[in-house]
Amino acid sequence: MKQFVETIRVENGVPRLFAEHFARLQNTALHYFGTSLEISAQQLLPPPGIKENVLKCRVLYSGKIENIEFQPYQKRNIRNLKLVHDNCIDYTYKSTDREQLNRLLAQKGDADEIIIVKNGFVTDSSFSNLLFENEEGLFTPSSFLLNGVQRQSLLKSGLIRELCIREEDISNFSKIHLINAMLLPGDIVLGTNLVG
Repeated sequence: MKQFVETIRVENGVPRLFAEHFARLQNTALHYFGTSLEISAQQLLPPPGIKENVLKCRVLYSGKIENIEFQPYQKRNIRNLKLVHDNCIDYTYKSTDREQLNRLLAQKGDADEIIIVKNGFVTDSSFSNLLFENEEGLFTPSSFLLNGVQRQSLLKSGLIRELCIREEDISNFSKIHLINAMLLPGDIVLGTNLVG
């Protein structure tokens, strides 16, 4: 049976973007299992005694909630990026099956992380959505693989805008931000000089 996951940032005891996570969980469960799942913000409160300010809460589910676990969050050390190409990849739903993504990540060579290009259009990294920055602001590719909750929230608030970004457009930007439920804009920022 297919399994899916929500990774939720719990900051100072509060689950961030709960409504967005809940909506994605419900949409996925309905699409794959024809069922509605119940989960409350109370279930996402960390166990007593945990001192860390930022926790990673992992909710594993299929046709039911299977597991909820908490762990201290460690930001990845990403220093450079490499373009990889795959015109068939599909990661519309946040599945635990990351075989396609891992196959692409194996092509990173000396780089720390990848940017996936599909049919000439920039999509995501192997674990995050992307923001491209220039003097006009922050832009996220309209050709994303996974419509991440942080991406949705930033678009809704007007802090970022969606843009069609082709591989050759990357040089029009000065910075690339990696964002996901755990990563905020500015947490991981890189230049646009990519590894060969």
